[in-house]
Amino acid sequence: MNMKRKPGLIATFVIVALLFTGSGVFAFADSPTKTFEAQGSDIVVTAWLSQSTPGTSVSLLKDSSYIQVGVANDGKNSVGLAHFELPAGVTAGEVTKATLLLKKKSGAAPSVKVGAATVDWSPGGVTWNEMKGKTTYAKQATLLKAQSGGWYAADVTKTVKSWLSGKTNNLGFALKGTRKGSVTAFVSAYAKNAKDYPALKITYKDKTQAKSYGKYGYTKQGESKGNCFSYAMRDTDAIFLDDILTQDQKRQFQSLSNKSAKAGLNYFKQRVFDYIDAHKKELGVESWRELSSYTKAYDPDKEYLAVMKTGFVEKGYGRGPGGAYNVDEDFDYHWRVRLNDGRWAEKLPGVASRVTPGSNRSYNAAKYPWDSNYMWGYQKFNGFYNSSPTYIAVTKSTGGFTSHKPQAYPK
Repeated sequence: MNMKRKPGLIATFVIVALLFTGSGVFAFADSPTKTFEAQGSDIVVTAWLSQSTPGTSVSLLKDSSYIQVGVANDGKNSVGLAHFELPAGVTAGEVTKATLLLKKKSGAAPSVKVGAATVDWSPGGVTWNEMKGKTTYAKQATLLKAQSGGWYAADVTKTVKSWLSGKTNNLGFALKGTRKGSVTAFVSAYAKNAKDYPALKITYKDKTQAKSYGKYGYTKQGESKGNCFSYAMRDTDAIFLDDILTQDQKRQFQSLSNKSAKAGLNYFKQRVFDYIDAHKKELGVESWRELSSYTKAYDPDKEYLAVMKTGFVEKGYGRGPGGAYNVDEDFDYHWRVRLNDGRWAEKLPGVASRVTPGSNRSYNAAKYPWDSNYMWGYQKFNGFYNSSPTYIAVTKSTGGFTSHKPQAYPK
């Protein structure tokens, strides 16, 4: 990511996943069943929609501690939404069961079926009109069933498997009432007691991994070190837009982008390649090459895979498509890097690196647009990086991270 963000604007994301490290060929034996539980992180968010006030965002108007779901006596619906992060490194084939858990706060005993959202949504701005026709439910949709302590659960294994395989995008669950006159308030992700928040529990069993997907395992990089591009180059010095483009090049890039997004992307991609070539020695890059797809062959004993996507701010926040872009304000790029176990990792300025939630060895990391923030559900940041991907295979001449920029003061 290029944007220079203040650390305080982005809450720290806590990875709840098993981290594999090392390089070379993997040969893990099958292990006992393990459990991943998502409850209360920055990308667990909830909202609800009201058919009675279809143009109004009702989730955070008066009391954000609950989400309302059901069908009122007048036939008007309230629909709930809940988005969770997914475990990194777990494939769809390894999942044995996935369970959605919601705690009742008040109202009728739930008569609720569970489906999925098909578009991005923002907990602070989503409306009934915005989501109309953009949720889906199976013919035999799973239902919430009573558990002890006021909790209700639904088997969502099929949906979670679809998300982890990349068949569908993880845009959250949708909750809809099935009986007129039954309306329930569930505890939201913004209530006081975190132990009562909605939760997603996934049980899975590791399968033997017989191959490596790159030379390096996950290396954590702290808040003050680098950004997405430098992290993809295994370097600690951030590489921003001003490092890549001169003022004249910015104007040319802006002009090309306003005429054709594809032409703009191709121009920017070449300038990125120019930067790598100009700093190969300092970056410790022995060689690199562009690949047309993440499935193209590369040597995992020597190379690792990185991918870049770009995006422009949509209308309403900047000039947007069809308008006159201001590259400094409306454009951004982001990189992810593939680890030797098949997961992907990334880094934002002012925030520690992370393993990308939901990434695994069977998932195409660039199939869907990426968010431009570790927090999910903020409208400006949802699905920001929507360009076609640029893949490169990189060989480093050093095993550790480099520091390629001249330092103003000795370390």
